[in-house]
Amino acid sequence: MNWFQKSLKVAFLVLTICLLLVLTYTSEKRKNYSLVEVELLNKGNSFLVGKEIVNPNPKVVPQIEQNSTANQPEQNNSSLPNNPICHSVANEATIPGTSITEIVTADSRTPEIIIPNGAIGIFSKGNASGWFCKSNEILSLEFEKYPMENGTSQTLGIGYIQDGVMHDIQLFRNSLDGKYELTVLEDGIYHIFVVCLSSDPISLKEGEIFINKN
Repeated sequence: MNWFQKSLKVAFLVLTICLLLVLTYTSEKRKNYSLVEVELLNKGNSFLVGKEIVNPNPKVVPQIEQNSTANQPEQNNSSLPNNPICHSVANEATIPGTSITEIVTADSRTPEIIIPNGAIGIFSKGNASGWFCKSNEILSLEFEKYPMENGTSQTLGIGYIQDGVMHDIQLFRNSLDGKYELTVLEDGIYHIFVVCLSSDPISLKEGEIFINKN
């Protein structure tokens, strides 16, 4: 065996060892990855898209109120997760999720995100700013879920925040895509929020928020 052949064998051996180390590191990193709040989809968390999460200590899905909150008194809620947008809930039966994360849009396009069980993501224009809507206008969010690999349906809750107060939600389960529509009753600053009501993370593709005249 000449020098060139020996060098090739050594180089191949080193490359194989490096590859095994990288795979081991990646596997350990994924195994220890903890998704606790809404995150933008990226290379570090994309392996979770569509996956069933085996968790020996699953979280309890929050019982977020689904009834109309019109004309009900605002409830200050000191247990609200820290966030720059929502300071209270309109109904004391509303449990505001395990975490609240601001998700910044670009030209009203919502980014791809992944939402763990019980977590809330609030869409904004940046720096916590929302959409000014007038009475009778319709504020909408078009969305699309990534499918689960096991084919199960996932429940996505979508609701609104008016002038910092969190209101009721609408549930979207059976369809992978859909549209949430809110007919505005009074002028104000509005945000749309999403919450994962499934045990496994829900991954959303890019969507769009827009305002139409009624």
